[in-house]
Amino acid sequence: MTDSGQRLGVENVAAPDPTGTDAALSTLPTGWGSFVSEPDGGVPSHWYASPPWYADRIRERLGRDAWGLESTVYASTWKELCAKAERQQALYSQLMAVTA
Repeated sequence: MTDSGQRLGVENVAAPDPTGTDAALSTLPTGWGSFVSEPDGGVPSHWYASPPWYADRIRERLGRDAWGLESTVYASTWKELCAKAERQQALYSQLMAVTA
């Protein structure tokens, strides 16, 4: 792990949502990993993604300013997942710029 809380060795294993018409246009930020759950007992599948940093350690270090930083984001669609990950990436970049 780096001083900024970034995890090393995380692989972007995401694949486009095969059900989306604009899936090719939606991608996760570099370094993010993802998976999709299987439907279970009437509960539809969901997409999950994790960032290449340890959100808990960053929240511990920066306090209230970093409360919005998540360890995992999830969504019903690939496009929504990518949008949530982009917002998390923007928050992380903003936090790191302030602490640099």
